[in-house]
Amino acid sequence: MRKLINICFLFLTLHSLGQPQIPAPSCFKAVEVCDSVLLYPNKWVTPPNNPNIFNYTTDLNAYNPGNSSNIFPQTNPLTPSHGTCTNHGNTRYWISLTVDNSGWLEFYFISGPQNSPDNFISWTLYKNQNYFNNTACDQLLTNTTQCIACNGNLFITTFNGNTGMSQIAGTLPNTLPVRREPSIYANAGDKFILLINVSTEMNLSTQQPVYHPRAYFGNAIPGNENSTTTATFTCEPWTVPQNICLGDSAWVELSNTYNGYDDSYTYTFLNNVNDVVNTNYAPWFQVLPTDTTTYMVEVSQNGVIYDTLSFTVNIATPPTPNAGPDIFLCEGDTAQFNAQLSDTSNYFLWHPLDTSDYISATDTLNIAYASQPDNDLLILFENNGVCPTGIDSVYIYTHPTPQLQVLQDTSICINGNAQLEAVVNNTVVQNYAWSFPSDSTALQTFLTDSNTWVSCMATDSIGCSSNVDSVLITVLDSINVNTLLNVDYCEGETITLNNTTTGGLAPYTYSWQYGGQEISTAASTPFAPIGIDELTLIVNDACETPADTSILSFTPYPMPSLSLNTNDTLLCYPGEINLSFTPSPLVQNWVWDLGDGNLIDDVNPLDYTYHQTGIFEVELSYTTTDNCKDTLASLQLEIIENPVAAFEFNNDITEFSTQVLFSNTSRYATHYSWSFENAQPATSTLENPTANFEEGEIGLYEIELIAFNAIGCSDTLRKSINIAPEFSLFAPNTFTPNGDQSNNRWSVAVNGIDTEDFHVQIFNRHGTLIFESYDYNFSWDGTYKGQRVPTGIYTWKIDLSTSQNAQRVVKHGFVNVQY
Repeated sequence: MRKLINICFLFLTLHSLGQPQIPAPSCFKAVEVCDSVLLYPNKWVTPPNNPNIFNYTTDLNAYNPGNSSNIFPQTNPLTPSHGTCTNHGNTRYWISLTVDNSGWLEFYFISGPQNSPDNFISWTLYKNQNYFNNTACDQLLTNTTQCIACNGNLFITTFNGNTGMSQIAGTLPNTLPVRREPSIYANAGDKFILLINVSTEMNLSTQQPVYHPRAYFGNAIPGNENSTTTATFTCEPWTVPQNICLGDSAWVELSNTYNGYDDSYTYTFLNNVNDVVNTNYAPWFQVLPTDTTTYMVEVSQNGVIYDTLSFTVNIATPPTPNAGPDIFLCEGDTAQFNAQLSDTSNYFLWHPLDTSDYISATDTLNIAYASQPDNDLLILFENNGVCPTGIDSVYIYTHPTPQLQVLQDTSICINGNAQLEAVVNNTVVQNYAWSFPSDSTALQTFLTDSNTWVSCMATDSIGCSSNVDSVLITVLDSINVNTLLNVDYCEGETITLNNTTTGGLAPYTYSWQYGGQEISTAASTPFAPIGIDELTLIVNDACETPADTSILSFTPYPMPSLSLNTNDTLLCYPGEINLSFTPSPLVQNWVWDLGDGNLIDDVNPLDYTYHQTGIFEVELSYTTTDNCKDTLASLQLEIIENPVAAFEFNNDITEFSTQVLFSNTSRYATHYSWSFENAQPATSTLENPTANFEEGEIGLYEIELIAFNAIGCSDTLRKSINIAPEFSLFAPNTFTPNGDQSNNRWSVAVNGIDTEDFHVQIFNRHGTLIFESYDYNFSWDGTYKGQRVPTGIYTWKIDLSTSQNAQRVVKHGFVNVQY
């Protein structure tokens, strides 16, 4: 035995000439089923593409995969979790269902005996239309329809897993949950198309099915015989009255029992012939009744009457509901609707667009509706189950509660008024009701001479009222200037006058007046009274309050008459000064400010020494017995530097060069006095004089310089000048150390040298040092290491410094030794 597994959905086979066809039995020739039916085709064949699989079909062309296409979605529309809907195989069976009595659409497929896994059924359900040329079959050919549900019992190896659709789970015997689709509700007159794909176990010897699959519908389902909720079906669909809306037409297909779709049959309308508007597609007829009509149709062939059929078309009037007039509400109020239906037996429903607002019900005509502040639209639907839904709407304009606030002035001055403003920002106000006589505007001028509460309430165009807001109008106190009226002051003192003003409305304006003239407009002002004096202060506020005036009187304390005394104001460093002032019984203490950072209290007279030069301002500050403070005009002292005597002179003075030039390098001096010992001139007042000493006289002579500054301070400097002998050196060029009485020793004669800085050396012709001495009174006897030197010429070198200026002198020469 073999089985063929064909997976769910429809193949459409296309005619070779391009005309659409559905494999027989055709969708257009679907079997009209009332209760149950065997799924038994006309003949059995072996699929040409697989001879090992036995199956049956009613159309060999159905096996051609090139003539098939999948026109449906890949998911189960009703229960996606039950799997996908794929292409149907080629063993198709079409069933037409017409609902006679409304109820739940239920059917049940048994593919074979229990535990026979080689039997298989898959099915797809479509909603059919009752219009010619626009049925589900027409739409299948144009890919414009969608299935309602699909399922099947494929690949069940130990349990045949029957399939179907039911309202309640578990009511289809031997059916797994995933092979059952939940039922949909069907109304009388609804039409459906079922496409069924069948595989069954074959008897290879008889070439017949071992078991014929069967389909059950409604009360025919085993165990469902007594159900009152299941839909029932008719095999004479024209007997089910059609319900259409006034102005619509109805298509009716009369029984094909007589004609087998043979166009030789004649159909004659016996009444309301004018309602028949299309007879071109018999046994389909189109009628356009104006009221509910039962049509009688005579069926004949070649003049022989076979039967008289009847069908009824019920006419329904299009619903025209009336939702009532638009409603205006205040926030928090509830609207009561009094809507009307065109037919009270029709179904209706309210649909609020704003679901956040409160609505008492949607299926009651007279509803209570409470909205938030906004504009809402409520739609009333009326439906008779036939005609398009009638619609009417009503607008609900809900005004918000005005949010009132009274702003601005809450305080006024004496003689003033309050400018009041009522403000509502969340809606438009039509009227403002004030608690005092006024108009209805938002801006008001209020006059009062005492503290008063003022209230206001706002209403809009439909009478929605705000809260009551109140403000206290406070009348400010009169201006009160608080200042010191009798002022005792220290004579010559400048007083800062202050005041504390209360009452009225700040900011205040001030006018200080002296002698009838305004001298200041500041809150505080400096004032220097003269003797017994008087000043007037006038204060005004920022509004209408009368001004307040105060008169200030000034009485001076007595002040001493002091003078500052000193012994001098220009001093040489260090500056020693004596300061004093004339004592007075009015002075209780004082302070000397010496201008160099030092302060000395309560000393009079004062002796003080400045240890720095410069200009110093000396001040005397004092306090009287009335605690008046004053400072005498400052005394300027200058401490200048003492002169510093200094001078230089040329150092090339010798006994025969005795003119000396003096360079004065004194500081802080303006004039000078010179004294020169043993020179001409002996004195001088020049800044840089010249002196001439006696020639040929050597020795030390004293020079004195006295430097004076502008105020006679002086400094003395004394220096000694050395008149040195003239430098000279005589060296004989020959001597004879032969032991006779003359010229036996060689020496040099020098003058004007530093006797402590003398060095003589004698060398033989080989450069050997043979004699050396540091005594300028030396003499050489012509020997070297105790032996007389040979006759010859010897080189001498003398290195010395002069006595005048320590000039370095090096002399060279030759001496000839002869015997």
